[in-house]
Amino acid sequence: MKSVRKLVYSTIVPLLFTGCNGTCIVSDSLSCKWMSSRKTVLSADVQDSVFRSPDGGVIVARSGPDGDCLVFSVPAKGLEAGSAVEFDLTLSCNPESLITLEYHDGNGWTRFGGFRCGKEYVTSLHTFRLDKDIAEDSLRIRCNAGLDVDFIFPETGYVAANVSDLGTSVPQDTLKMFVLGNSFTYFYGSTPMLKKLAWKEGHFLDISANLKGGQTLGDHLSLELSRKAIAEGDYDVAIIQDQSQNPARYAETPDLYRQVQEDCIALAGQIRSRSSDCRIIIDRTWAYPGLDCGGFGDYDTFDRLLAKGTELMAEAACADIAPVGEAFSLCRTMYPEIGLYFPDEKHPSAEGAYLKACVEYLLLFGKRFSPDAPDCGIPCAIALRSVAEAAVFGKNINDRTI
Repeated sequence: MKSVRKLVYSTIVPLLFTGCNGTCIVSDSLSCKWMSSRKTVLSADVQDSVFRSPDGGVIVARSGPDGDCLVFSVPAKGLEAGSAVEFDLTLSCNPESLITLEYHDGNGWTRFGGFRCGKEYVTSLHTFRLDKDIAEDSLRIRCNAGLDVDFIFPETGYVAANVSDLGTSVPQDTLKMFVLGNSFTYFYGSTPMLKKLAWKEGHFLDISANLKGGQTLGDHLSLELSRKAIAEGDYDVAIIQDQSQNPARYAETPDLYRQVQEDCIALAGQIRSRSSDCRIIIDRTWAYPGLDCGGFGDYDTFDRLLAKGTELMAEAACADIAPVGEAFSLCRTMYPEIGLYFPDEKHPSAEGAYLKACVEYLLLFGKRFSPDAPDCGIPCAIALRSVAEAAVFGKNINDRTI
């Protein structure tokens, strides 16, 4: 079957959806990502549904009598026992349902996780180890609802599904982590990239996340999924990301936008009430050219105000800052040929999302990348890692190899 390319302005490898009894093979390696370009509803009321990519490749879903589950089938010939597999998913469900996650070991289905899915999009990140070798040509992962459910995949930007082989290594430590943000975090999956970066460098991030477009930190204070994730507690670290213009607005007009700082303080307080030793990190987001540089006229003004506003917020909330915006600014200067922005000139491209993940990794662990750090499918990953190190550690960049 033909590979699917450029579903959302980037080269990706597809997953195929099948009914509970279906099979399909779509590529030649276990590193598959699917991003939806529009809302996709896999309805339990429809026997068969076929979704085609712009280049004619096919993503298939089957529902109906067996429509209480989705099966993701990806090439995995020779995948050995002890291999860690990353499975990430973003979807909503109607009606609300408890989703059981299972993989097929050749003889039967083995449960490795689960989550509750309702009307809001849920970001679910799971890492599991195979109990035995996968003798089949494909690894099948099943999302089992137990009743007829409409599975609803989100619109542009979200990583609807991701499957990766992480290898057989055993991480040296584990951090329980909470990620809260909006489309600046979910576009192209910077959080799954961060998790993969950490794993390959010897660290397991056990991540709970709630990512919803357009949300401010104040909005998250009242969102049900955010409150539930905070209440889970016992987090070692939390990364929070505000609406893209809020810190700059607060820095420019602090009296008018004082609520921005107050919401940050309140959110940090809620997190610490259930995770007393949690290290809180605020993403300093990036200036962008769209909307007349966010309404601030130019990159320099926007960047300066974002930096000032985020610093004031972090000081008030006793939080650290991930200098993602500084990394974007540095990259624009050193590597102007790297496209950091989605075509809307605001959200991150795949390269921008990877750069964000790199900065967060370095701030979390305080050490430079090893030569074997994963590229996450980004051709210019080496250059972006060097930019991230410069932003976090102040290293001069001399190598312009992409």
